[in-house]
Amino acid sequence: MDVRIAPHTGARTKHPFTLRMGLGVAVALLLTVSCGDSGSPTEPSSEIAGRWTGTYSGVSYDCEATATATFTENRGSVTGQISVNIPCGNLFSFQGTFQGNTLGGQLTDFDGNRCTAQGIVSNGALEIHIDDAFFGSSRMNLHR
Repeated sequence: MDVRIAPHTGARTKHPFTLRMGLGVAVALLLTVSCGDSGSPTEPSSEIAGRWTGTYSGVSYDCEATATATFTENRGSVTGQISVNIPCGNLFSFQGTFQGNTLGGQLTDFDGNRCTAQGIVSNGALEIHIDDAFFGSSRMNLHR
């Protein structure tokens, strides 16, 4: 059996520019679809959210204790709870902000007394400075 293939006489040989242009449009469309915006921005993970443990040190008065802190963060707004164990013993609620690596806000203890707190997150550690009108200043060194 003798099989012969007839020569192709389609648009490919007559209009090579049209074929290349069509391929160019298809590639551009594919890149636009695959590299386009997904429609919802991805929030960076928070460095402050979660549980922290470490120490509490009274600077203006002599008191050392272990401490824990748990924070939640939503778009820079932070809430949390800090527990300082005996002998210093205190329970604080925290409300403030977290921007870059800086934590700032207000602590309220179980008696309703308020003080300011400023902290820095660096290499998995959180150092908080507390300024209290009654007790003076103190510091917390926390880690994950």
